[in-house]
Amino acid sequence: MNTLSFKKIKPSYIIIITISFIVMIVLINESIKPWLAEFHYRAGYNEFARRRYLFAIEELELAKKYAPWETHYQLTLAKSYNSYADQQKIEQEKLKYINESINVYKNMERLD
Repeated sequence: MNTLSFKKIKPSYIIIITISFIVMIVLINESIKPWLAEFHYRAGYNEFARRRYLFAIEELELAKKYAPWETHYQLTLAKSYNSYADQQKIEQEKLKYINESINVYKNMERLD
């Protein structure tokens, strides 16, 4: 009677299976990132529309993390920074968020 035994598997096959498994995990991880980016962008855009800019910034930063090449996400992020800066009463806080917005615009320019 034939039985399956791990002892009968050649070491080269184990290496091939291990490498294939690692590649599969990496590809699955990379294929999920665009979906996560879109999910966080939509959540951030909804918060932006509700004028809850700090929450929008958090969500849009996550969208930027998952899809750093997507300038559309970064444009909404920069708008959120500008709008949140307008709400601030302290001059240092305004400058902080305006500078963040400028950094996002510079990154978009670099990508284009």
